[in-house]
Amino acid sequence: MERQEIMADFKQLHQFLEEQEHLLLSQLKELDNEIKNCRNQYIAKLCEEMASLDNLIRQLEEKQKQPVTEFLQNMRSILERCNENKNKTINAIAFPRGLKQQIDYFSKIHPFLEKETKKFKDAVLSGPQENKGEDMAIPKLVLEAYGQAPTRDIYMKPPSFAFGFSTSYHSLTPLNQSFVDPVYSNKNINCCSYVMGVERITSGTHSWADEMADEGPVQNLCEETTCSICLEYFTDPVIIDCGHNFCQTCITEAWRNSDQDASCPQCREPCQQRNFRPNRQLANIVEIAKKFSLQMARGAEALGKVCERHQEPLKLFCEDDQDPICVVCDKSKEHRDHKVIPKEEAFEEYQGKILRHLEFLNKQREEILSSKLNGETESQNLLKQTDMERQEIMADFKQLHQFLEEQERLLLAQLKELDDEIKSCEDQHIAKLSEEMASIDDLIKELEKKQKQPATEFLQVRVGTMK
Repeated sequence: MERQEIMADFKQLHQFLEEQEHLLLSQLKELDNEIKNCRNQYIAKLCEEMASLDNLIRQLEEKQKQPVTEFLQNMRSILERCNENKNKTINAIAFPRGLKQQIDYFSKIHPFLEKETKKFKDAVLSGPQENKGEDMAIPKLVLEAYGQAPTRDIYMKPPSFAFGFSTSYHSLTPLNQSFVDPVYSNKNINCCSYVMGVERITSGTHSWADEMADEGPVQNLCEETTCSICLEYFTDPVIIDCGHNFCQTCITEAWRNSDQDASCPQCREPCQQRNFRPNRQLANIVEIAKKFSLQMARGAEALGKVCERHQEPLKLFCEDDQDPICVVCDKSKEHRDHKVIPKEEAFEEYQGKILRHLEFLNKQREEILSSKLNGETESQNLLKQTDMERQEIMADFKQLHQFLEEQERLLLAQLKELDDEIKSCEDQHIAKLSEEMASIDDLIKELEKKQKQPATEFLQVRVGTMK
């Protein structure tokens, strides 16, 4: 009975440890997925900003090469775009603080397990506890990790030996629990509710094009027909599994130069196979966009030579309206109170402004590239940290299982020795009794034989027999 109870108790302990290990490893896997999800969203957002920034830089560089009159046209729109982009901030926070706090809490599990394992071993190796009463219970280890592990106090009838954990509760924060983060205006944030300092869109529709809608449909069309790798019009466009499009040469070269598994350069979504298919409809749209762009360029050039209203040369520049005007426009009521300067002077002034904006935009571009690299590096470091925690947890539970197996073998071996000793004592006792029984039987036979003898012979009693 004791042997069966010991085996059942250890089996129960092993099952409990397996459940706790499985729970912790599942939570770590969820945490890995959250890290990858935050990284992919962060990189995708940076890629969108990079594409928009490169498009603006390309337009400014093309603007610099234009003749004076054409250069000064649409200057307000260009400068407004530059100023809007200047007010944007590059958020270097790829992973919310709440996510990092969860990883930090996981790092406390290993020392906690070490501490409780030591207490458990000490309790087991110290032997039976005396005077605990018949209703003594043996509490098992309680892991309330991140609030999701089931609180498990299993009490067993004490066998011939007594051992137990010195139980303590470590209430950690669950994976989906909010943290109060002062960085985000004292709002309760979810581990991935914030990416780059803005709330995740959870309802409705929103796209990067919404913010750029005021730039005109033709310009939007040109942007949508631009490859995010080479930043030129698509050449032989192909579509991959995630739905993004690239030049066939660009995506082939990108995958060839990558040491990792194939993934989308824009959204980082893994591709099951390095395959793609031609997007002929997009190729047709690219040709249409090129024609639109060419027509707009020719129209602007034709209109740029003379005033469309007065058919006079555009020799002046209105700084209030930021448009080139003719001498007739300058005398008109519309521009009478405006600041007007010669277009050559305006050309030099705005060339300087464009140059300064280009310097700032290139600096922003470098910051985005640096943020992208930092995000990738931080993601790798966080995944390495969770993997290290995973290995430590597996090692801790393996050590606990090994210790339980050793103790179970030791106790069963001691019970076997006790069984052998009981059998040995029993055999010795039976042998002794058998020897005494044989001696008594011999004496009984001799006495019975004596009873049958005649009187004279009967009275001849040996001293040994009487004794």
